[in-house]
Amino acid sequence: MTEMESRKVITDEAWSWIKTPYHDWAGIKGVGVDCAFFPLRVYQEAGYIDPDYKPEWYSPQKWVNNPSQARFHVKFTDTTMLDDVKRWSKREVLPPELPQPGDLMLCKVCNSWSHAAIIIRWPEMVLHPVINGPACVIGSHALKEGFWGVNPRRAPSAFRFFSMFEKVS
Repeated sequence: MTEMESRKVITDEAWSWIKTPYHDWAGIKGVGVDCAFFPLRVYQEAGYIDPDYKPEWYSPQKWVNNPSQARFHVKFTDTTMLDDVKRWSKREVLPPELPQPGDLMLCKVCNSWSHAAIIIRWPEMVLHPVINGPACVIGSHALKEGFWGVNPRRAPSAFRFFSMFEKVS
């Protein structure tokens, strides 16, 4: 399978979660999912993360209310999700390279790496669960200037991107 075909497997799986309601600490398609379990389940179904891998219990609300913690809110054993993302991804996508379909986006909210999305087409479209929204949604609204108070093309400090694929020279 080519890299582009593999990326399509990831994005097709992400699309299959559309309209799954938001629910803390959940990862069941069509029933409920949060922004930590969404990419975890997508990458598990696509074959990039061990299907038996489960995070320990975490509290998104507790994390959101503690902006001094500059990390993603999911605690996996002795590491943060950011640490685990670094472990199970192949690499971080760094400027001037742009993220590609199927890559993971971590977003800094309240000074913490607190939200995750899957890239469909950067910067126009990502998929992500919305805590105050009805479901897992197409997230182009999140990328417009002002949503996080930044323009995604000019504020790399607000977003970090990770890929399941090696860099092609």
